[in-house]
Amino acid sequence: MASKKYNVALLGSVTAAAMMAAGPVLADEVSDLKAQIEALSQKVQQIETQQAQPAVIPANVVTGGDFGGSYKLPGSNTSWKFGGYVKLDAIYDFDQQAGDQSGGIVEDSLTTPVDQDTGHFQMSVRQTRFSWDSRTATEELGSVRAYLEMDFNDSDSATETVSNSHNPRLRQGYVSFGAWRFGQSWSTYHDLGAFAESIDFGGPVGGILMRQAEIRYTTKIGGNSLNLAIANPQNRIGGGTSTSGERDRLPDFIGRISRGGDWGHVSLAGVVEYMTAETGEAGGGTDDNALGWALSLGGRINTMGKDNFRWQVNGGDGSQRYGPLEAVNQGANNVYDTATNKIDTVKSVGGYMAYQHHWNSKWRSNLILGGWRANNPGAAANTVGKNSESLHANVIFNATSKTNIGLEYQIKSATAENGDTGTMSRLQFMVQHSF
Repeated sequence: MASKKYNVALLGSVTAAAMMAAGPVLADEVSDLKAQIEALSQKVQQIETQQAQPAVIPANVVTGGDFGGSYKLPGSNTSWKFGGYVKLDAIYDFDQQAGDQSGGIVEDSLTTPVDQDTGHFQMSVRQTRFSWDSRTATEELGSVRAYLEMDFNDSDSATETVSNSHNPRLRQGYVSFGAWRFGQSWSTYHDLGAFAESIDFGGPVGGILMRQAEIRYTTKIGGNSLNLAIANPQNRIGGGTSTSGERDRLPDFIGRISRGGDWGHVSLAGVVEYMTAETGEAGGGTDDNALGWALSLGGRINTMGKDNFRWQVNGGDGSQRYGPLEAVNQGANNVYDTATNKIDTVKSVGGYMAYQHHWNSKWRSNLILGGWRANNPGAAANTVGKNSESLHANVIFNATSKTNIGLEYQIKSATAENGDTGTMSRLQFMVQHSF
């Protein structure tokens, strides 16, 4: 429209100027000039029309997808993205060998320490992972997302002697659309934004770490985000001086509500699980049931610049799976007491505090303190864990936007019910590149 007005104005101005200058010039010369200007105007309109038409994309060309970093294959309505990272960990254990298990330093029991004060060195790329993310536009369900993620941080099929092979394992695999998610992912119980940044994969004592299959529903209530889920159950009953036969008869029920803003965020999560056990694995014995529950409160508070404070408190009664990771690794399970034919639950509480400081645009550090304590039932073995503490301190160099190089010192101590204690410490170096 603007170009048409311009052309009309141009035509009028030139015509008027020509008439004033021509004076006695013949009328046919003015007419020729007007015809030339009109032809020029039509040519401009033709060019504008051609530019407004979308370019025709050949059917055999890969195009950009509907979300960042994604692409579409020829003839497909699905956007794909391949991602992940490669990570090398070099570890020196000053005391007993803690290994490079998926849980990191918190996964190892310290109540019966071995190889004290000998030192151990190891390197691996077990944490390396890859993922596929896809979004498909549909008329019925809107955008449907399918996500799959795997790593190699599991038990091995080969030794370090020749191949250093590591088995791939499933981390996440789910489909989601609208407010719903179906599949395995980080548990709804988790507040991922409160995770402390440690080079050690397991993180601090007192933290929680769990993925599970679930059906999740997400909605907004005012300024709050509400997540509700039914999840795959796994009773933790056994160990100690008793025998047990766990039965998973109902799903776990999880809820989490969170609120955030420029200041950071805070979230509260809770879970209830139904536990059943009996004296004989084959059935027919005396059985008992109980309700386990757990609560988690945590978040992230932004401080100065890019600095932040992250924290979490986790605890409950009987729901050890959702408690601190240390409760799982130190054998603090609920117990079926054969003397009373009752399930004796474990009460535990733990948590951590973490401060992240950015020295400049390239360097940052994290200081993380964690702790955990359990109140084990009398029927539990006296070798199970009672309490533990940990400290992580690191410095990380952001070499490129996708490459991190870091060094971290870790120390952990633990005490068993019988009074046995152990301490382990390690130095861990990493190079990690995301793609």
